[in-house]
Amino acid sequence: MQPHWIGFANLADQRHSAIALIRTQADGQSAQEFESRFTCGAYHMPTLEIEQGRFGSESHELHREQTVIGRYEFCDIVLETTSVSRQHARILRRTEGYFIEDLNSVNGTYVNRRKVIEPTPLHDGDEVHFYKVRSVFRTGDTALPLDSDTDVVLKYEMEEKRLPRTDVFAIPNDNNHAAKKLRALLGVMQSVGTSLNVDTVLVKILDGLFSVFTQSRRGHIWLVEEDGQPPILRAMKQLGSQTVLSDSFGPVSLNIMDEVMASTTGVLRVEEIDPSIQHTIFDIPVRSLICVPLIAPQKQCIGIIYIDTDESEQRFSQDDLEILLGVSAVAAQAISFAHEHEASLARAVELVTERERLRIVERQLKEAASIQKLLYPTRSPDFEGFEIAGRTIPTDRTCGDYFDFLPFTDGSLGLVVGDVSGHGLGPALHMVALRSCLHTLCRDNWSLDELLRRANDVLWDSTEDGRFVTMFVGRIEPHRRVFSYLGAGHDALVARVDGEVLKLEPVGVPLGLIEDFDWSPVGELPLSSGDVILIATDGFQERISPTQELFSQLRLGESLKRHRHLGAKELLDRLCDDVNEWAGGCPNSDDMTAIVIKVR
Repeated sequence: MQPHWIGFANLADQRHSAIALIRTQADGQSAQEFESRFTCGAYHMPTLEIEQGRFGSESHELHREQTVIGRYEFCDIVLETTSVSRQHARILRRTEGYFIEDLNSVNGTYVNRRKVIEPTPLHDGDEVHFYKVRSVFRTGDTALPLDSDTDVVLKYEMEEKRLPRTDVFAIPNDNNHAAKKLRALLGVMQSVGTSLNVDTVLVKILDGLFSVFTQSRRGHIWLVEEDGQPPILRAMKQLGSQTVLSDSFGPVSLNIMDEVMASTTGVLRVEEIDPSIQHTIFDIPVRSLICVPLIAPQKQCIGIIYIDTDESEQRFSQDDLEILLGVSAVAAQAISFAHEHEASLARAVELVTERERLRIVERQLKEAASIQKLLYPTRSPDFEGFEIAGRTIPTDRTCGDYFDFLPFTDGSLGLVVGDVSGHGLGPALHMVALRSCLHTLCRDNWSLDELLRRANDVLWDSTEDGRFVTMFVGRIEPHRRVFSYLGAGHDALVARVDGEVLKLEPVGVPLGLIEDFDWSPVGELPLSSGDVILIATDGFQERISPTQELFSQLRLGESLKRHRHLGAKELLDRLCDDVNEWAGGCPNSDDMTAIVIKVR
C-alpha cells in the first residue's frame, strides 16, 4: 500500500490550530486499524532531544522531509550559539529511515563521537553533537499515552485523495507553458523586492527560480564579499529541498564562474559540459546549465547565479537564458539594496555604540575631574612675611599639572609645581599618587633632595607606561629668610626688587626616568623685601600666538618684572592676562600651572 497523509490538530489551544502532517507507511492495515493504533499511542513522531544546559532538554519533532539545524533564524531548529554554523546540518526522512547530513559546517557534526562525512543513518538513542551542542535521536517507537486533556482530530486521506500542496510561487493549471513561466517570473521579481535582508533575498531568488525553471536540479548563488577576492558560495538549493544559506562554504573553483565574472555575460551550456565542472561540484550528469552575472546598479559584477538540470527532455534554452538575465538584473539590485541597508544598520549601531562609549568616558572624566579638583589647595597659606598664590588652568577636564603647599614639621613651608608627561586621565592619576607620596614624606621633615629621591623611588616602582614628572620644589625658612630649592627638569624665575630677573636652574633629571638618582646639592636663595618668585609649568612659555610664535620664557620674565610691584594674587592674574592676550583667542595646548611668592 502507498504512503498516506494523516493530519492532526490540537483543538484545546486555538493559537496552534495549524494541521501538522505525518507521512507514514500503513503496512497494509485498514484505515480503521491504523486510526485505532494511532489513537492508542502506538505511533509516535521521531524526535531530536537537544540539551539546554541547566534548563534540561528540549524535544523537537521531525515531521518534515528534511529538518535543517543551525543558528540562522529561518532554520527549522535554531541553536543560538556561535560555535554552530548558520546552517549546520539537516536530518532527512527517507523510506529506509532517518539520516543526518552535515552542511559543510565549520566545526562539524558527529554521531556517537564520529564525524559525519556523508549522510549517516540514525538509530534510536544515537548521540548527535552539533559541535558542542549535544542531542539524542529518538525514533518514537515506544508507545506513549496521549494527553487525556488533548482533543485530537484524525483525518485519513485515501490514496486517490492526496492533500494538495501550496507554494508561494504556485501557478494556475494552464496549458500555456509560456504564460505560466511569465507569471512565475513576475512573482519572483515582485518577491525579491519585499525584503532588505540579504539572506532572505537569496532564499527568495532561488526558490523563485525553481518555480520558473521547474526542470532545475540545483541552483547556486555566489557573492563577492570583498573587492579583489573570489566570490563566496552564499546560497544553494536542490530539487525538493530548502534553500541552504551559508557564509562558511568557502570559495569554489569553477571555470564557468570565472568566465561569467570576467565577461559579465550570461552562458548557456547544453550536453557538452566541461568535465571539470561536473567533477568539481557535482557527482551526477549535467544535461544543461545557465550561469549569469549579478550586475549591481553601479555596474560592477557582485556575483553570479547558476542553475542546472539533468533532465534530457527539458534542457535549458536560449529563451531561458534571456529570462534568467532579466531576473539577475532585478536580483542584483535587490541584493545591492539589502547590502546597503545592512551596512547602514551596522553603521547606525556603531554610531550608537560610540556615542554611548563617549558618554561613559565623559561621565568618568567628569567624576575624575571633580575628585582631582578637591586635591588642589583650596586657599593660599597664611605664612608670615610672605604673600603666596597658586593656580591651575587645565586643557581637559583632567589635568596632569600639579601644585601644592607642604607644611613641614619644623615650621617651614614647602612649595611644589609639577608636570606629568601627557594629557588626560592617566597623567591625572599619576598626579594624585604623587601628591599622596609628598604629603606623607614632608611629615618626616626630610630634606628636599631626600624628598625627591624617595618620590622618585615610588614613581619608578609604580610606573609602567614610560611616564615621567618634571618638578620644582622649594622651601621657605622664615627665620633665615632663605628660599632653598631643587629642580627636577624644571626651573623658576626670580624678579628682584631692583628689577633684575634671575633663573633658578634645575640640577637634576625628571622623576621616574632614572632609578636611585641623587639630586643634591640643594640650592639656596637669600630673600629681600619686594622679591618675587615665579614657579610655572611649560604651559605659560609655550602658549602659541595666531602666528604660531611661542610666548617664551623671556617674555614671561619681562611680564614678571613689569608687574613685580603687585601683590601675589593680582600679579598672577596679570601674568595669565598677558599670556592669553598673546594667544589671541587660540586655545591652550598644555595645562598652565603656577605659584607666585611675594616677599613682604
